[in-house]
Amino acid sequence: MTATATAVPAIGYSTLVGRIKRGDGMAHVPLEGSWELTYRCNLACTHCWVNLPAGDRRARQRELSADEIDRIAGEIVDAGGLWLLLTGGEIFIRPDFLDIYRRLKRRGLLLTLYTNGTLITERPADLLAEYPPSLVEVSLYGITPGTYAAVTEVPALERCLRGIELLRERRIKIRLKSVVTTANYDEFLEIAAWVKREFGQRFRYDPNINFRKIEGREGMAPARVRVPAAKVVALDRALDAETDDLRETYQDMVDKTRQGVDTGRGQYVFECGAGLNSYHIDP
Repeated sequence: MTATATAVPAIGYSTLVGRIKRGDGMAHVPLEGSWELTYRCNLACTHCWVNLPAGDRRARQRELSADEIDRIAGEIVDAGGLWLLLTGGEIFIRPDFLDIYRRLKRRGLLLTLYTNGTLITERPADLLAEYPPSLVEVSLYGITPGTYAAVTEVPALERCLRGIELLRERRIKIRLKSVVTTANYDEFLEIAAWVKREFGQRFRYDPNINFRKIEGREGMAPARVRVPAAKVVALDRALDAETDDLRETYQDMVDKTRQGVDTGRGQYVFECGAGLNSYHIDP
C-alpha cells in the first residue's frame, strides 16, 4: 500500500499574521509589542527624541533590570505574546543586553532589534548568529564620515559599517534605514545607491522628526534639522525607482481589499492594534 502525499496549502507570511490576529479569542491578546530598553545612547543624533548620554546615571538607575525584564516577558508570553521589538536609545549600550536578549529568545519570542550598529562587535554578533533575531534594523545616517558625524555628532561611521559587516558575515537578516535631516539630505541619493548596490534592498527612510520626550531636554530641538516638505517630495521623486515596488505592494493591498479577497488584514487596508493586539513598554 502506497501512502498518498497531501499538499499543504501555502499562504504568505503577512496573511498568516493577519489570520492569527483575527482568530477566535485573540482580541486583547498582546501578540506584538515594542520595548525601549534604555533612553541612553552612545551617539547624540540631532534629530533624535530619546538619546540621553551613555553615562547618565539617573537614567540607568531607572531602567528595568534584566530580572525584571525577564519576569515581564514571561507574563507577556503567558498571555500569548509572540513578536517583540527591542529598541532604545541604543540597546547595545546596556552591559546586560546580551543576557537580556538570550533570556527573551529562550522565552520563545520572535525578536526584532533596532540599533545604530556602532557597538556591534564579534561577541554580540556571534550571539545573534547562535540565536538569530527575526530582523536587525540598522540606522545609517551617512555614507561619508563627515555627513555621518554631522548627524550623530560622533565620528563613528567606520564602527557602524563594521557592525553591519559583522552581521552580514553571519547571515543575519538586516534592513538598513535612515532619517532625512538637513545634515544628510544632499547625500541621501548616494546613501540609497550604496544600500542598493551592497544589499540589493530598498532603503527605508523617514522624513518625520518628533519632539523630544526626555525630561530636562529641549523638546523642540530636533525640529531645527527637519527638512521642508517640498524637499522631501523632491527626494521621493528622485528615489521613485526605489519606491515603485512599495507603491505596487500597497496598490495590490487596496485592490484586493476592494475585491473582498482575504489578505489577512480584515476590511481595512490600514489598521491600528494599540490596546487590541499591540503594546509598548518604556525603560
